[in-house]
Amino acid sequence: MKTTTTMNAMSATSNEPRITSLEIAEITGKNHKDVMRAIRSMEPAWHKIAGRNFALGSYMDKDQQVRPCYSITKNECVYIATKFNDEARAKLVLRWYELEQQEYDRQQQALVLQSQMVELVKGLRPLAQLGALAVESPNCIYFADMAKILTQQGFVIGQKRLVEKLRT
Repeated sequence: MKTTTTMNAMSATSNEPRITSLEIAEITGKNHKDVMRAIRSMEPAWHKIAGRNFALGSYMDKDQQVRPCYSITKNECVYIATKFNDEARAKLVLRWYELEQQEYDRQQQALVLQSQMVELVKGLRPLAQLGALAVESPNCIYFADMAKILTQQGFVIGQKRLVEKLRT
């Protein structure tokens, strides 16, 4: 039974990666109801040791019926996987590796964007300083004077290029 869910791999309440019992069923080739039963049977022992239950959620099945499913962390999944055969456990391990790789890639992209933003802001700083000087000036300021001030601030630009930049 291949049913999809709209739940994300990331929990809505934390940044901890999660997979659903639906995905576990799909990965292991088990029926979702059997996976749910296995998780329910293991929950009391997990609660006793970890001090919490598995996160219970819901999804809409193909008949538009609301059905229960679990949202499972990596540690919880490792515990639950002990119920499955070697092949199913191996598939779950590979899925977690994939989720962690996706998260790593997402973080790397965020770092690149952050670096690009920093460089953009650095490039705008001289223009912001010029704007502040122009506003503070009791008299009008000429483009030639603006270009000189920018050059002194390390932003080398001539009068003509400054006028072009300001017009675009």
